[in-house]
Amino acid sequence: MILSISLLKKKVNMILNIDLFLKLIIRNYRTRNSLSFLKKVFLDKYSKVKKDQFKLLISTSLSGHIPCSSFECFLGVVLRRKSVNVEYLFADDALPACMMCEFRQNKNLSQFLEENHTNNRCGSKNKFVEKSLKNLNFGIHQFKEYLSVIEIEFAKKTSTEILLKDINKFCIRGIKLGEHAWSGTLRYFAKGTLDLNENNEKVLRRFFEASILTMIAVENLIKKHKFDCILLHHGIYVPQGVIVDVAKSYNIRIVTWHTAYRKNCFIFSHDDTYHKTMLDENCSHWERINLTPKKEHKIKNYLQTRWYGNNDWINFQNAKFFDKFSIENKIGINFSKPTIGMLTNVTWDAQLHFKNRAFKNMSEWILETINFFKVNKHLQLLIRIHPAEITGTIPSNDKILNIINKNYKVIPKNIFIITPESNISTHSAMSNCNSVIIFGTKMGIELSNIGIPVIVAGEAWIKGKNIGFDANNKEEYIKLLNELPFKNGLNHNQTIRSLKYAYHFFFRRMIPLPFVKAKKGWPPFKINFQNFENEFKNDLGLKVIIDGILHSRPFIYDKDKID
Repeated sequence: MILSISLLKKKVNMILNIDLFLKLIIRNYRTRNSLSFLKKVFLDKYSKVKKDQFKLLISTSLSGHIPCSSFECFLGVVLRRKSVNVEYLFADDALPACMMCEFRQNKNLSQFLEENHTNNRCGSKNKFVEKSLKNLNFGIHQFKEYLSVIEIEFAKKTSTEILLKDINKFCIRGIKLGEHAWSGTLRYFAKGTLDLNENNEKVLRRFFEASILTMIAVENLIKKHKFDCILLHHGIYVPQGVIVDVAKSYNIRIVTWHTAYRKNCFIFSHDDTYHKTMLDENCSHWERINLTPKKEHKIKNYLQTRWYGNNDWINFQNAKFFDKFSIENKIGINFSKPTIGMLTNVTWDAQLHFKNRAFKNMSEWILETINFFKVNKHLQLLIRIHPAEITGTIPSNDKILNIINKNYKVIPKNIFIITPESNISTHSAMSNCNSVIIFGTKMGIELSNIGIPVIVAGEAWIKGKNIGFDANNKEEYIKLLNELPFKNGLNHNQTIRSLKYAYHFFFRRMIPLPFVKAKKGWPPFKINFQNFENEFKNDLGLKVIIDGILHSRPFIYDKDKID
């Protein structure tokens, strides 16, 4: 239903509701007159940008990814109102594969592998997002505009001729095309490893071709148009990970973003995906925090709510069993014996190359650990398989329990497993352990806060923070296991250090935007606030984001320091 012009003008002038912008412009206002009017009301006073003004490319790439495209439309409006020259980049249907492709939606592999098949979820079916932004005076770029026939043929030829064994490490000028293709393929199949049969290899080569096309298109774009910064979601997989690498090779600043764990919060990072920046973050950003009693109470209270997920919009478990004796009865373990916890991750998630990794993948880590405990029968190993294997946005097709059963016909009696569908509380189970071994989970932050020693074998974000016990290779890992059980938990100073990092991670690195509301279903949030003019001027989270994008300031929400 089309609102009258007078009613719309009243709503826009009084509210300037961005949710109305996203919902009505992109979905309902399809007439030329309506778009012209909205352009005048929303953006005309901000549309005249000077050549020397800050030029930002928002590389949404996948207009069919509704949460990302809607949030980045919102950011574009906000930044345009700051007189930023904002332009958008869309992959359109130029790529043979991208992170919108998933095996569960393309189970007919032969259809996905057709010569001329492209992913329509982010192509022609979503043209109106691009058309609407263009009609609102945003510069729009599409991959196809920056790909010649010769370059398309080069990408196809290269992707088919490179030897299979060489794809994973294939680089051009430091751009890790093979790594992004490989991680994108693992995500497509929702697996941590890949059996390279004929069809699987074809899928990998499609992602490889898409990586090459992305590199060429983005290079051609930034040679023709000079950008001060490129903003994009995720910063990994295809095409986003490739775009990050290309921008770095041309010394263009990068800002990546992702939804955070706390409701209504986002994580922004400079120069790389948060999967890497959280590992490499300088400890000086948090270790000098004045952890007042008020702050200590705040973080402890929040961490307790994570047992139930009340304040998070990313929560994978519906826990019902919390007490020690119920857990013992359900799985047959005896917590009076020395027990070591082990927390897995989803095998396919963020499979990138990380420096100082002790194991080539999580499966190798799990089997190596079980082998150790198989011999050391005086210790109990309690393995908690991540609930997201079955409840995540992309359920895993590579089940940890299957990996274990494939390698052990009989599971050693001192090894106990909590399956992903179990409603035993992960927090409760691990809190009864002498220590916990992790690979990449964020639970290491929470466990160290209650004094439990944590051994880090992978890319968990407490690594390098002098909080956990880091293993940079297999030898260091086995040496740490040989010290188990630990005689003592973390001391007071170690626990305080852990609390400082937890406060920093959950309340400073996660930037709240109160007008972004969590909701059930897809997309998982909506932008819906009633007084945009006041929110825009006064919201501290938005100020941190804008200052970070425009002035390279840290994406840290610190109320004590924000002007």
